[in-house]
Amino acid sequence: MLSGQRFFARNGFDLITKGQKYNCRPCLSGGVKRLGIPKIAFSDGPRGVVMGNSTCFPVSMARGAAFDDELEYEIGSAIADEVAAQGGNYFAGICINLLRNPRWGRAQETYGEDP
Repeated sequence: MLSGQRFFARNGFDLITKGQKYNCRPCLSGGVKRLGIPKIAFSDGPRGVVMGNSTCFPVSMARGAAFDDELEYEIGSAIADEVAAQGGNYFAGICINLLRNPRWGRAQETYGEDP
């Protein structure tokens, strides 16, 4: 790592204002303005939108244990509304993978194996 990069890695975070330290807008990528293809405004978060002032929901595994499809639909609708309100157009916080190994670090983001 170059010395300038090392300096920024150590001290750069202190240069950012408190408001900028939070993920307050979506991550933008891609898009072709000439063709009318919008940028992808990505937001992640297994507990809801992780931008601005958004709702923090229980993890998917806890919600799956409720076996309440209507509640999950309402949570999904709320997440969609909050992503749009924060300027996002792509949300990837839900993981439907089956847990195969309990050491997997994102296990709590799944709904579990019980149908």
